[in-house]
Amino acid sequence: MKPPWNGGNLVVPRLMGVLKASVPLFIDVTGKKLVEETIRTHRDVADAVASRNPTAAHDAMYLHLVYNRNMIAEGAQAKSE
Repeated sequence: MKPPWNGGNLVVPRLMGVLKASVPLFIDVTGKKLVEETIRTHRDVADAVASRNPTAAHDAMYLHLVYNRNMIAEGAQAKSE
């Protein structure tokens, strides 16, 4: 039986520990200025998964991760200056 909270997704449960640890660090490094962008990109990922469109889900997650990586790099550089 598939757990109802993740639709049987095998990746999500394995990522939860990493996400719980990394989100506070991300917020600290970026100074909380990405709330709207984070909500939008998460919604894009969730919508693609809900519509069972793996290509759209992949693309939305890829864009989310690239954007976050760039923001973390910029935030880390600004904190070191």
